[in-house]
Amino acid sequence: MTLNNNPKITIVKTTFDKVLDGLVVVTYVFLWGILLKYYKELPQNIPTPVNVFNTEGYNHKSILIIIAAISSLLAAGIFYLNSKPYLYTLPVTITHKNASQVYSKFTKFTRILTLGLSLVSSAMIIRVVNSTNYKNVSLNNWTLSIFILALLIPIVFFSVKSYRKRRVRK
Repeated sequence: MTLNNNPKITIVKTTFDKVLDGLVVVTYVFLWGILLKYYKELPQNIPTPVNVFNTEGYNHKSILIIIAAISSLLAAGIFYLNSKPYLYTLPVTITHKNASQVYSKFTKFTRILTLGLSLVSSAMIIRVVNSTNYKNVSLNNWTLSIFILALLIPIVFFSVKSYRKRRVRK
């Protein structure tokens, strides 16, 4: 048992888990490749990729490095935590009997969430690069909405699925 009293067991990755992890890694390699390839060509001020104030704004191009770095660090942290699922604090009681099932489902959820994060981060960077290279591509205020939706969809999906299972048991 660990500090949070969760059983310390090792989860074997399924093929689907390995595919999700591979897609995340490939997406980040692509994200950093695109960013590094076009970074020098970008103007000093670029359209703001995430604009919460609903104004036409520009930022220094280094914001793209910050977005990519934060996204990459989040993914690396989630990869680490997925290797030690007993560190998570989950809203269910975890016993030796159900630990494997609970950990497997939750790590699958976090893998899907990480894939969404990597795809959205890549899409934001590609849109900014395209908007500066090709003036007919515009950034609109949907970028933040798409980012939030891409991260909320897996959360809602797994929450509803979990709620339905709890309801059936009662």
